[in-house]
Order: sequence, then structure tokens, then C-alpha cells
Amino acid sequence: MKGQLEAYQAINKQATIDKLKATAALIDEEIAQTGYYPEKYGRLSRKELCRRAGVGESTLKNPTHRATNAWVKAWLRKAARAKGKAPPPLTEDPANSLEQKHALLANHYNASKIECAQLRAEKADLEAEVIDLKRQLAEALADDNVTLLSAWRKPHPNA
Repeated sequence: MKGQLEAYQAINKQATIDKLKATAALIDEEIAQTGYYPEKYGRLSRKELCRRAGVGESTLKNPTHRATNAWVKAWLRKAARAKGKAPPPLTEDPANSLEQKHALLANHYNASKIECAQLRAEKADLEAEVIDLKRQLAEALADDNVTLLSAWRKPHPNA
């Protein structure tokens, strides 16, 4: 039983290492293409590597992964030296973007107010129509021109 547990742990440890190395290779490609880390404004850390690899950051704090943690630290130092230029600055002014979002939100709000007013007018028309139909039905019942059949009642045999 103990041998099976150790084998299972070794498989999981190797899977974690493989995930981290594959992600590190992918990040190395991105840095080679752009000259900087394209995500998180160029900031690359152990936490970011773990996030991209789908590994919990606390995994590297485990004594089992002491060698893996040392490899990650060395790789981060190498990646920091490989980055040549800073990421490009934001091309869009955040304040301008906020103004655009506000204007868009205001337009949607105004459109919904108009739609709400139209729906209320339609509701009022339908309520007036229901009142008129009820009046017509009451008149027809008073004149004995209409026979009402309920779903729970059998129809009259002569009907």
C-alpha cells in the first residue's frame, strides 16, 4: 500500500513539474516574439506562472517541491534578463474610455425608459380591451345569447 501511495505522489509531482515547464516554455516563446511578457503589463512572477499552469502557488511551498521551486526561481531570473523592452503603453486614455462607457450606459438607459413607456401604453390598451370584452360578454349573457362551457363540466348534450 505504501509503495502505491509513493508511486501516486511521484506521478502527481511529475505532472505538476510538466505543467510548469510547458507553461514556462510558452511564456519564453511569447517573450521571444514580443520582447516582453504580454500579460499583466509585463509583470511576470511565480504566482503568474502558477496561475497560467493551473497549479496552486502554495504547491511550490511544499517541501516535496523544493527543487521545483528552485527551478522556478532560476527560470524567473532568466526570464527577467530576457525581457528587453517594456510593454507598450496604454493606447487609450482610461478617462476617455470611462466617458465612452458612461455615454453608452446612458443611451441604453434612455432606450429602456422609452421601451418601458411603450410597454405601459400597450398594457393600458390591453386592459381597456379586456374591460370592453368583459362588458360585451356580460351583455351577451344577459340576453341569453351565449352558453359558457367550463373545462371541468361536461358540455350540455344539446349543445
